[in-house]
Amino acid sequence: MIFPDLIYTGEMPAVTLDPIVFEDMKLNSMIREDITEVMGRLCGGEDIAARQAVFAALDEGDVIDYFEGLARIAAKMADLDEAYREARCDEERQYIFLHLIRSVCDFVHAAAGGKDESDSLFARRFIGAFREYAADKLFCELDRRSASVLEDMTDVTKNSFIIEGEHLKVVRTCEDTLSERIRRCAADLGIAQLPEKKPVERRLTVDTVKAIAGLYPAQAGALSELYESYHKVYDADICKYRVQLDFYLQIKALMKKIASYGIPVRYPRLTEEKKIEIRSAYDVTLLTKQNGGIIPNDISFSKEEPFFYLTGANGGGKTTYLRTVGNAVLLALCGCPVPCEDAELYPMKRLYTHFPRDERFDNTGRFVDEEMRIAKITADADDESLVLLNETYSTTNEETATRLTAELADKLHSAGVFGIYITHQHGLDSGKIPYLNVVIDTDDGNRRTYKVARRKESAGSFARDILVKYRLTAEQLKARFGI
Repeated sequence: MIFPDLIYTGEMPAVTLDPIVFEDMKLNSMIREDITEVMGRLCGGEDIAARQAVFAALDEGDVIDYFEGLARIAAKMADLDEAYREARCDEERQYIFLHLIRSVCDFVHAAAGGKDESDSLFARRFIGAFREYAADKLFCELDRRSASVLEDMTDVTKNSFIIEGEHLKVVRTCEDTLSERIRRCAADLGIAQLPEKKPVERRLTVDTVKAIAGLYPAQAGALSELYESYHKVYDADICKYRVQLDFYLQIKALMKKIASYGIPVRYPRLTEEKKIEIRSAYDVTLLTKQNGGIIPNDISFSKEEPFFYLTGANGGGKTTYLRTVGNAVLLALCGCPVPCEDAELYPMKRLYTHFPRDERFDNTGRFVDEEMRIAKITADADDESLVLLNETYSTTNEETATRLTAELADKLHSAGVFGIYITHQHGLDSGKIPYLNVVIDTDDGNRRTYKVARRKESAGSFARDILVKYRLTAEQLKARFGI
């Protein structure tokens, strides 16, 4: 059987995002690593629409129950597949294969039992394929024989060992561990779960496994016969559903949590016009350190004005705005709901980020590292790309930084790249590239509003208001020291 994809309607896109994008956008603090890997391939318009339909269907109780049930089976199936590939002897491999096949049968029956009335392309194709597979003669035979062998294994399982996850282990008395209950509660609350740490297990030795098989020759023979008859039928590609189902469930849970703070969640509309228009977008990564109170901002790019400088007061929200733009566009291009009031955008093909790095470098130095990373971006970025730059070239001297900043911005702007360049460099030519600035309430002690708006020219970093606050201006220092 060719297992229908739940993520792509056609071929998987070849272009992948640099994982550093999720780090710069801080999405990796809210979404599991394997889910960011799915999101790392931006999809086309048809896939975006198909995914949006799945997310919308998950608002229905029976649909999300269906997905969650499949996800539980898929997780077990993937664990057993890993154990199957790591089996140490024939007897262990055959026993794991039995449980693996039973999980596959459970998944097929559960998948075939879904409702196909949904408008979702994925749902119709997925459910239809598994209904056809569930009725296949070979599958029915495998289902029946594996169920019969499993029933005959009851005494062996009860008196000797059981299979769970990836290892053969002694029977535990408690059905659920404390950590499992905590993880379920976290999932119910929409909290992204960290990769589960493997518990210390008392794994049966190979000799013990072989000895147990020797105690039950009839059952061992049935296992061997089942394995020899059907192991070539098993297709590990079915395990891909573990991550695919979790993609929808994890993002849906995240959006439910975001909505609980009163933040609107909307499905973006796609347009053939090269533009990005998002009204009242939120940087929801701030929820990892604060309970609500996030200031929304508008986002606007057009073919006429695709690229901007972003300047203004320190602590005014420039980096937050950059993350707001990046996360809103990234979620939209992955077919996910977006935390905003309204959104319409062109399906961009690429997304790049360049934020300051804190790690140490060997012999090349930080400046050389910056140039190498920028070279990769400029080599591929085009008018279907979004590039977000945060104080690039800030590690070199003022004169060099100003020159390189102007050259880079001009190159990206001339290529029609959509993007924002946060910079503190002054003396940049503002005739071609427009400016965005953080809004400061000068009537309220230069209070940061955390809003970003279009300006006709560059604004300073408001360093002077900091000097005034601490009485460190030249005039104040002269007065203090009587100069």
